[in-house]
Amino acid sequence: PGSPMVPGLRYLELEDFRKPLDWLLETRRNVSRDEFVSIMAGESPVSDGFILTFDDGLLDHYQFVYPELVERGMWGSFYVPVGPYLDGRSLDVHLIHALLGVFGGAQVLSTLLQVLSELGIECNEISKSNRYANVDDDEAIVEVKRKLNYEIKIEQRSIVLDNICARLDYQLDVADWYMTI
Repeated sequence: PGSPMVPGLRYLELEDFRKPLDWLLETRRNVSRDEFVSIMAGESPVSDGFILTFDDGLLDHYQFVYPELVERGMWGSFYVPVGPYLDGRSLDVHLIHALLGVFGGAQVLSTLLQVLSELGIECNEISKSNRYANVDDDEAIVEVKRKLNYEIKIEQRSIVLDNICARLDYQLDVADWYMTI
């Protein structure tokens, strides 16, 4: 289900997540946890099968993914980043998605360009790159993602995002996005 807090957020519908899980179980072999541990310890050879991995530590993974796995007798490896717990700040990638979902590409792009100008941050223009060439986002969204993910220095991204959030009076609450202990 979509979020009223982030109406334009793009996500995978639960039914569209269930289909590949069912397909995997019908056509492939789910490696057991014990077998995986044995493989990782070098005690068993790598086998033919699959292991599911999930990154980001999103609350949705616990609310929706985990029950679907349990229902099917499946398991997965969940990577949970500690940054949101240690400093109460979301990962930049999620903040970008949230800003685009709440304000739309045009407004975020306009604000981004103002912030870059005011901070004197130069972009390493890669607009001719084919990055995002196969996405169905509008051009403003693609430009925001390109600039924030590839054209500015990674050390500057959080500063730029903080300035965008301040201008748009927006704060992403990590408790709304990430799993808790």
